[in-house]
Amino acid sequence: MMAASVFRRCIIRNCLVVKSCKHHPCSSKICHKKMSSSQYDTHNTKSLFSILGEFEVNSSSKRSVGSQQPWVSEEQVGNFCQRYQKLGVKEKAEVLLFLSERCGVNHSDAMSAASVLAAAKDDPSIFTYEHRLQESLSPKYSHLFTMISRTPNGVKFLVDMRSNILDLLSTPLSQNEAEPLKHLNISLRGLLAHWFSTGLLNLQRITWQTSCDMLQKVR
Repeated sequence: MMAASVFRRCIIRNCLVVKSCKHHPCSSKICHKKMSSSQYDTHNTKSLFSILGEFEVNSSSKRSVGSQQPWVSEEQVGNFCQRYQKLGVKEKAEVLLFLSERCGVNHSDAMSAASVLAAAKDDPSIFTYEHRLQESLSPKYSHLFTMISRTPNGVKFLVDMRSNILDLLSTPLSQNEAEPLKHLNISLRGLLAHWFSTGLLNLQRITWQTSCDMLQKVR
């Protein structure tokens, strides 16, 4: 009874209002609104764009100085995967288009590296110039994919992401959207083909003595 006299709870649609008694020390009003699915997707999308934006900046600066340090932290990679999986189809499409357009090959850097290599001719440093050109032609998102593959269930995440890419490619897109997305698909397909190559697989024969855990994996 005392608790009922102190707090009156009013549920109005998705808003929970807790009103306190004027004689109670905690006399402030607390209003907690549940986030709708569209607001939740928008929040997740903004967080993903923030991670990708930082990845884009770090990739350019660290690549220019030849740094071998990761371009984003493992925590950010895990956060990216968790938030991406919770998005709707439309929001996933926005993230994939951003990833393909902003985190691909820097064409200016590639052309600059190609010009330096072409002018080198018999210069002893030609091998260095070749390496720089090769690096500049590697999409920045390939580094992100490699980091994702090292996380738990990371390869499965990338397989599902490629399925999303193929679905998006089957929809009407402008040429400026379709071309970068095609290259994103080609890069991810190449990485997955490498990871699933026969030499990297651990093959085991299924027998009556095979553990239940193994059978669950191949079910």
